[in-house]
Amino acid sequence: MAITNTMRFCTDSFGVTDESGSSAPFNKQAMLISKTPLDCTGKSEVVKFSIAGAEPTGTKRRILFQIDNKLWRIASNALVEVTEELNVNTVLKKGNTVDYLLACGDLSFFLNKKVYPIIALEAPSTADDMPSIRMTLYTRVANDVLTKTVESLVYEIATGDKVPTITEITADTTCAGGGSVDIKVRLRGSDEEWSDYMALASAADKQATAVQFKFTYKVTVAEDADSARVNSITVNHTRGKALVVGNVAELYSIVADYEVPLQLCYVVVHHEPLQDAYIEAYVNFMKAPKHRELIQIGTATGARQELVLGVDGVADSNIVTSSIQIYADGNPLTNFSYSSEVSTVVLSAKKNAVLYASYDYAHDTEVWRKMTADPVQPYNDADGTYMTRYTYLLPDSEATGKVIANVRLRMVKRTGSASNVKLGTGTGKKQMFALAHRYKSSTIKFNPACDWTFEEDSKILTVVAAKNSDIKISGNWVGVAPVIRSFAAGFAVA
Repeated sequence: MAITNTMRFCTDSFGVTDESGSSAPFNKQAMLISKTPLDCTGKSEVVKFSIAGAEPTGTKRRILFQIDNKLWRIASNALVEVTEELNVNTVLKKGNTVDYLLACGDLSFFLNKKVYPIIALEAPSTADDMPSIRMTLYTRVANDVLTKTVESLVYEIATGDKVPTITEITADTTCAGGGSVDIKVRLRGSDEEWSDYMALASAADKQATAVQFKFTYKVTVAEDADSARVNSITVNHTRGKALVVGNVAELYSIVADYEVPLQLCYVVVHHEPLQDAYIEAYVNFMKAPKHRELIQIGTATGARQELVLGVDGVADSNIVTSSIQIYADGNPLTNFSYSSEVSTVVLSAKKNAVLYASYDYAHDTEVWRKMTADPVQPYNDADGTYMTRYTYLLPDSEATGKVIANVRLRMVKRTGSASNVKLGTGTGKKQMFALAHRYKSSTIKFNPACDWTFEEDSKILTVVAAKNSDIKISGNWVGVAPVIRSFAAGFAVA
């Protein structure tokens, strides 16, 4: 449903002011226009309405129908056109009551039509309970239909001129008996062209400005024992920024040779607020590699040949690949390959040319040492950023000759789950909760079931639960990916 007249809520005080200066009672109104039709095309019979919800004393629920771009109401088992302008007052004045629709005995005028309900709700501002509604239309077909394919609306996901990248699309479905549902998605690119429909998993890492879904429902028999339902679909995507998939990401500094033995390292990270996430820092100290300069490794045969990098036929180990330079009679040779497993090069050069090599070897092994983090501190009050300082002191016994170093930052999103955690008690009205975690919308469930929406960025849950019922949430949550603005690393000598 699309809300066209929005009611304000929370702590606002508004309305008509009486002589004492107090806010006088007024009527709250809302109009809901369906974006998806009650599809009666290809049906042999339109059986009846099923309308759930509540209409407390003093409130109203009225319904009109949009068919072929015209407004209609039902009267005397027929459609009667409504010519007034479409607004909430027109629907409240001309619309059918729920009781009237439930009593309708002949709905054949809906056959072969796509029917869009338009619902108006009204209640005094002082009402304890607000009206609610959920509408279903039962139809029959001449023969059993065991497969049904439908397309969803088009959902826009682009913000501004940046094209998001989809990280994941997940679906929550409920199937019983022999029922099943196959879900495909198609993507609209920055060129406004649509892709073919694909599996949800295939959409990962692709850019899109909008998505649309195709659902293929199947049952083995047309009985209540077989059913298939899509509860929700969640599309996770970037906002046009760099993409990191998964719960862990790592950032490495360059490996540098400081030419003096190192012992102390400190790192300062400037980052955005951490929400169910943390940043770890590691440091790596290494000795300088050894070097071979223009050692003769063989004589060219004029054909492709494999030669060992080493002295007297003994291969050197841990050779630094980027440092290898090969010469044929003093001329650089760039067309060669190197095997780190056996320390050999494969090349071809002019017959009888003398082959030389220069390279670094005996490269030290990386040992990543976890640094100690100081408490997170505010960095800039203007933009709400923070800084964390990390330190590590290499023991004296290990500091000899450690002239090479680099650091690694590890960004981790925490994950967790909740099962029937009580948030509060229902009032029958809209309630809002600021949740401690960012739940994945596709996993959220309530016991008992209720209407809800969840804004993942703000972690605000909006729910309408039955009066005096427990509001219990279950679902999985995941932290917000850490954002590092900058970092600096420093070293002190042993």
